[in-house]
Amino acid sequence: MRADRTGAENISLIIEDLFCRIETIIISCVVKLYKYMLNRITIDPEVMSGQPCIRGLRIPVPIILRLLASGKTNLQILKDYPELEEEDIRQALIFASWATTEKTIPVTA
Repeated sequence: MRADRTGAENISLIIEDLFCRIETIIISCVVKLYKYMLNRITIDPEVMSGQPCIRGLRIPVPIILRLLASGKTNLQILKDYPELEEEDIRQALIFASWATTEKTIPVTA
């Protein structure tokens, strides 16, 4: 702590540091939870250059997302890709929502 800071400023810095540590712990727990929940999404540098894929198959998650975005139904996708299962499509969507979640970082003046 710097001597020229007031007690309130020091407490504020301590609380800010504590919140950062808590946030790190929470993020770590969420990542572990998602790894458990998303057991069908694999990332392997040897498969599709490390893109997230469905169960190690050469079907990248972004392909599934593009098909859904183009208006294809789950049933149409499953017909076009018979090796896929309904749960694969569901986990692709969960992965996409997790991967695109923004983290807000406060900026101080």
